[in-house]
Amino acid sequence: MHINLNQIRVTLTTSWSTKLIDKIKMATNFDSQYMKFKEKVQKNKTLNEEKSDFSIDNKDILLFKGIIYVPDDINMKSLVLDKLHKNPIVYHPEYKKLITMLRNDFYWPNMKNEIAEYVSKCLEC
Repeated sequence: MHINLNQIRVTLTTSWSTKLIDKIKMATNFDSQYMKFKEKVQKNKTLNEEKSDFSIDNKDILLFKGIIYVPDDINMKSLVLDKLHKNPIVYHPEYKKLITMLRNDFYWPNMKNEIAEYVSKCLEC
């Protein structure tokens, strides 16, 4: 069976609910590294300083190269992974497909390893 990742991405991206974005925003308060990056972006923006891979969107979410930077919170990462991996449209994609789909909208350090571990622990896969 051939899966059109672009079509799925459009469907899933529109389903990234405001609730998920709000949960990401709440989780940012507990990630000191996230807050340091965000403060640096705000400072650079004020001073018109160096160009950075980081920016802040209109919802006050930190972006890394235009993609949502997920805070270092295991519950938040699990929520993002579950939202896609357990979605009935794609229903438990393998590691390569999952990381390909996630990388379009989300980023966090060590993402590849954490996704591999997540998929390896999935009892339905």
